Amino acid sequence: MRVFWPHLQGSPLVIDGPTARYVSTVLRLRKGDELRLFDGSGRQLRARLISSGPRRILLEPLSEEPAPPAESPLRVRLLQGLLKADKMALLLQKATELGVAEFQPLVTQRSVPRAMGAEKLRRLRRIAQEAARQCGRAVLPQVYGPISLQECLRGHQGPGVLFWEQGGQRLGQLSVPAGGSLSLLIGPEGGLTSEEVAQARARGFQVATLGPRILRAETAALAALALVQHRWGDLG
Repeated sequence: MRVFWPHLQGSPLVIDGPTARYVSTVLRLRKGDELRLFDGSGRQLRARLISSGPRRILLEPLSEEPAPPAESPLRVRLLQGLLKADKMALLLQKATELGVAEFQPLVTQRSVPRAMGAEKLRRLRRIAQEAARQCGRAVLPQVYGPISLQECLRGHQGPGVLFWEQGGQRLGQLSVPAGGSLSLLIGPEGGLTSEEVAQARARGFQVATLGPRILRAETAALAALALVQHRWGDLG
């Protein structure tokens, strides 16, 4: 049993709120049961329940444990044009499973304007936490609020690949150093404009293709993640 909890200090450890309800009512753990806690930064702790209730549980820390070897040597930053809320949530869940390190929503020329307030951002971060717990990661991806594509490009450094439905190089033709970090830029449902692609090229992005079929934006992002993790990360 693994549970995310950001504060692994104190003896006993105190867990409250929704996490306490999850442990007591979903996992149905009781006094004497053991579980593993991870804080999202790579630290993992084995602990034993001292008392359990739907609002508050107490745990006895037992031992520090090494983080599971679930982090890719390739640190992938996914720059994703805004999608509908349900698609954005599903994409983040699956991207977390595929080892994404950073998730940056982007406002582009063809994005449908959608507000992403604090509650929506908290929901996305909770989705990333649950996906990390499920897939065995001890490090949470960083999930940011949306910014404009132009702002993102101004601050961009390092290698980047833009996957575009109108063509580009095949993955095997790209010059990307193994390991390190890589930014993947994917457009929204309507795709990126030629002007935006030119702006990304000017900031050092290489333009690549995902093949002859036009993929939905969320499909393109997951296909791109899987391909770069296979080629330069830990999927192959």
